[in-house]
Amino acid sequence: MKIHLFLIAGILFPFIASCIGWSKQKLLGKDLKIILVYCIIGFATELIQFTLIRVFKFQNTLFIGHLYNPFQFTMVSLFYAFYIKSVIKQKYITLIIILFILISIANSAFFQSIYVFNNYMRSLSRFILIGYNILYFYVILRDLKFTQPSKEPSIWVSSGFLIYFSGSFLYYIFTNYLLAISMELLLKFGYMHMILGFFCYVMIIVAFILVKRKVNHKVL
Repeated sequence: MKIHLFLIAGILFPFIASCIGWSKQKLLGKDLKIILVYCIIGFATELIQFTLIRVFKFQNTLFIGHLYNPFQFTMVSLFYAFYIKSVIKQKYITLIIILFILISIANSAFFQSIYVFNNYMRSLSRFILIGYNILYFYVILRDLKFTQPSKEPSIWVSSGFLIYFSGSFLYYIFTNYLLAISMELLLKFGYMHMILGFFCYVMIIVAFILVKRKVNHKVL
């Protein structure tokens, strides 16, 4: 019962974020439009997974993670490309995205099949995205880009990502270890991981709401 409640919450949070972001789409800069796509696909992914489990009685939906992880990595990378281009040129971020997708395909084909938890690639994606996040905060502090940080949507998004991806990185790194100890323990950490994901969407929701107050926010 608990897992189904978490699955429903997993649908609800990205749905709310998508609705609010869609209602503000004309005010969004290119960076936040990427986050809107991130939320919409996140909602669709969670809805598909819930439908497969509840309606079609699938016992294994891990293949969805193999498909979603490269997309998630791509969207977040493109978001940060707007802000860290003074440190890493966009062409190098594009190259990293391409290499990550190719490695993900190889991992699914030869190492961790689509029916196995792909914690290797998820750990790698989190490690790289945390690096982008740190560079983002370095750049905005170095350049003093924002006079009112608490009202800057990208800071709310990045703060949510930093908390979520940091917790997610630890979860995926220790997945095999936790599984060897106890499935129940792994599930408990899995619920905590999902809660961090919900929190990340809350931060994105706040970011979209702030756009209403800051119509001039654009990233060209």
